[in-house]
Amino acid sequence: MADGTKKLSKILESATINGYHYNLLGLFGLERALNGMEVMIISFVLPILTKTWNMSGFQTGLIGSAGIIGMMIGNFFWGNISDRWGRKDTFIYCVLNYSIFGGLTAFAFSFSSGFILRFLTGLGLGGALIVGTSLVTESLPNEARGRFIVYLDGFWPIGNILAALSSFFILSYFSFQGSIALPYLGAIDNWRFLFLLSFLPILIIFPIKSRVRKSPYHLLENGKLEESKEKIKKIFSTKDIQGQLSEINVDEGSSTGFKKLFSEDYRLRSIFLGVIWFTLNFGYYGFFIWLPDTLTAVKLFDNVYLYLILIALVQVPGYLFAAYLIDKLGRKKSLSSFMLLAGLLILIFSLKLDNITQSNLLYLKLILTAASFFAVGSWGIIYAYTSELFPTKIRSMGLGYASGIGKIAGVLGPIIAGLLVSKSYKAATLPLGLSFLIGGTVVILFGKETRKKLLS
Repeated sequence: MADGTKKLSKILESATINGYHYNLLGLFGLERALNGMEVMIISFVLPILTKTWNMSGFQTGLIGSAGIIGMMIGNFFWGNISDRWGRKDTFIYCVLNYSIFGGLTAFAFSFSSGFILRFLTGLGLGGALIVGTSLVTESLPNEARGRFIVYLDGFWPIGNILAALSSFFILSYFSFQGSIALPYLGAIDNWRFLFLLSFLPILIIFPIKSRVRKSPYHLLENGKLEESKEKIKKIFSTKDIQGQLSEINVDEGSSTGFKKLFSEDYRLRSIFLGVIWFTLNFGYYGFFIWLPDTLTAVKLFDNVYLYLILIALVQVPGYLFAAYLIDKLGRKKSLSSFMLLAGLLILIFSLKLDNITQSNLLYLKLILTAASFFAVGSWGIIYAYTSELFPTKIRSMGLGYASGIGKIAGVLGPIIAGLLVSKSYKAATLPLGLSFLIGGTVVILFGKETRKKLLS
């Protein structure tokens, strides 16, 4: 057991939130929003690329899943690097990774080049999500840990809004016959401008490098006691921890890496989290990657862009509600409730897709909006829950493993939905709702509560 990190966590029970933590939330929240924007942009571009590159339904599904495949591998790779080399530097490399390859997607010219660039973009996207979560988790007082991680993930729908707005203006408002005319360059495919926006996250690196402190937990776990104490004094108010830092000792080194996840101490929780992340990703990515295409096909909305913005706006209070519940009800009850409600609502929506009438139109819109509320709220809770179930030595690796397993499902979800959509949109969406229900049930049966537990 990591006694040093346990003592640190015990000391931080009396620590309080200060300005540094809000700055940290703002910086990493901005990155999370741009991360979400990068993930969602492909769903708006897919219909255009399908026609432009003459792709089959299967190829379209692969392009939609390419970034998720990259995220899966990035989760494992960057998670392991983060546990060995540190959170802050690894996070910066992740942002550089996805910004560069995301921007270069603007120059893709075929299915093959598009797939490769989206895959490489995904490597950094996946790493940034789990490494950022680890760093923020290890920089917070115990009492604020759960809700702040939900707040962090609450920036994700802001990215969805940015993706929808950018797509509306670039693909529709400023375009003529699929192109945007520029002086001297002539007409350029409009979708290429969307991917040029992917270079923007590079700008976040500069304030992160200068303002963000390294994780005191990770430093302590790696034998850097004095540096850890120095970071603690800078991150937390001195009066909260005065006279207690002398109690902290250096932890003895212990094994790290993938094998540690399936040692006797962590095997069951690793399997449990793998199942939860799999079901959440399968349902979420399968449903929301295909949502613009589904809404257009069943003619449920006149303006898909504006409705997707509305859905994203509804997701923000979904995160706020999740942040409230996670400290009131605990992680287990909150996550199971959100997943079960999301699954039930998606099932109801799916069953009504073959019978859309004027009388049930508003009803279906409300169901879809509520499903989005609970589906995205699940994400904030699961990040907080997972980060608390693994110790510092393997926290990023544990998050990377769980998220990586989830991304396998995130790849399968859009592909399977793409194969089933030829039968009907109901057939494509029903399994996605069932996936949420299975995950919520597993949390009820096998989940353990981590609220108010010390980090180790």
